[in-house]
Amino acid sequence: MQADRNDAYLQVRRAYELGRLRVSVMRALYVVVPVAIVASLFGGRTAFAWLPVTIAAWLIAQWRGGPLLRGAYVGLAGGIITFALPMTVLRPCCSPERMAAGMECCTMPSACVTAGALLGIVLAAFVPNSPARWRTAAGVAVGVASVAILRCSTLFAAEALGLVGGLLGGVLVATLSRNVLARRALARR
Repeated sequence: MQADRNDAYLQVRRAYELGRLRVSVMRALYVVVPVAIVASLFGGRTAFAWLPVTIAAWLIAQWRGGPLLRGAYVGLAGGIITFALPMTVLRPCCSPERMAAGMECCTMPSACVTAGALLGIVLAAFVPNSPARWRTAAGVAVGVASVAILRCSTLFAAEALGLVGGLLGGVLVATLSRNVLARRALARR
């Protein structure tokens, strides 16, 4: 009798999770397809090499739902902002004419880290001060990285890692700082 109940539970659970996965795939595509179109306009075909990472990130966010998904949507907005960053910000040592001509340019990962960290700090302001703040912050990081990685496909590896690392670091540091300040305020009461 107990074994039959366990088998039935496992079958129901499997059907439930497969159903959620099916819905998550469709919802993830609603986000990924427009992002892929924008990425191809800004970065060309090189952006498509990183598209599986974006698909996986949104599939996980949709499947998990809750605070992770809410944070991923905030991160999506931040990731879209990375497409608005001009290359002169990400490569300040290179003239726009040289970049447009496809000539060799210098690399400046520090500029990318700075731009990413500033944007990450701004995004962290949208993480609510609630018990689920870390899951929401993780969602922001997933969302912004899933889009920013497509923007970074036109950059060199160190610059791409700098931009994504700065974004993630900015979100995490700002969220941690808010957490510490909230705890100190509670301790004073």
